[in-house]
Amino acid sequence: MNEPIIVATPQNTVLVIGTAAVIINNSRAAWLHQKILGRNRIPTKWRKVGEVREMIIYPLKSGTGVNLQEAVCTDLGLQSIGQDTTQLLDRTFLVFGSEDRTYMTAARFPKMVLITITPETDGNVLFKAPGMPTLRYKIPDSTKDELSASTCIVWWSEKCRQLTVEKEQQHGSHNTSWHYKKLRDRDVGAYSYLTGFMLLTDSSIADLESRLPQRLRNLSHRRFRGNFIVKDTIPYEEDTWDWVRVGEEAIFRTVKPCTRCVIINVDPDTAERDPQLEPLRTLRSYRLVTKPGAKDVEGPDPIMGVYLGLRIPGVVKE
Repeated sequence: MNEPIIVATPQNTVLVIGTAAVIINNSRAAWLHQKILGRNRIPTKWRKVGEVREMIIYPLKSGTGVNLQEAVCTDLGLQSIGQDTTQLLDRTFLVFGSEDRTYMTAARFPKMVLITITPETDGNVLFKAPGMPTLRYKIPDSTKDELSASTCIVWWSEKCRQLTVEKEQQHGSHNTSWHYKKLRDRDVGAYSYLTGFMLLTDSSIADLESRLPQRLRNLSHRRFRGNFIVKDTIPYEEDTWDWVRVGEEAIFRTVKPCTRCVIINVDPDTAERDPQLEPLRTLRSYRLVTKPGAKDVEGPDPIMGVYLGLRIPGVVKE
């Protein structure tokens, strides 16, 4: 059975208001303090809004996704579970150029979407890409190995650096956190764009698809690189969610809408860019941020899906 997606009911808001009303006569400072506490308190009442259809991680940033049947939600992101194979964590590998040492993404190098990662035993993973030799790589054990970058010669006659994950390397945007008050420093994940989790709904993708040219009427959700693909919702309903529970354990807070760039124009099966800049062009025509303040942060980038911040870790199943 698919894991249910559950959100807090409006009754929780009523409870917060009721609590605040009790102390409103004491002082405005106390009222504000209680209001802030109420906003961050994990709800007790929930309602089901959908089910998880697919659960996916992208161990290599801009690489091919790996579907999971079961995973654990950690502060760094979604992690695979398995005793016989190496555990994979979402977006923990980056490809760096050998010259300028800047990391590469499918926005500039679309063929990256064809790179796959397969876990083996004893901490090994296999990197594969069409027309390229297979690379077997052992993930450093942070409890034993020296925490430094290790270099290996791989595809395109360039060097790929696998960097150890260190939270201190992550820095959120000051402007983003200023306008999105629910975003916390610990939400940033490993090497994700903003947070360690992103949720998409089938219905939102279907609505976008209905507006596209006929040649794109079979739009894959893999263009959008979400971790949780949710079914049985109405289009863009996720925009309104605040607290989200996946299954019985993991609890999240929606912290920000997910803005989209040219990567969604890359076909995940062929690595070809759409010549008409679709679906980004169509999405931009009707899904821009309109909220004052947030609009200044996001600019012309349209939104699809929501970023989640983990509040209670737990195991989830597809």
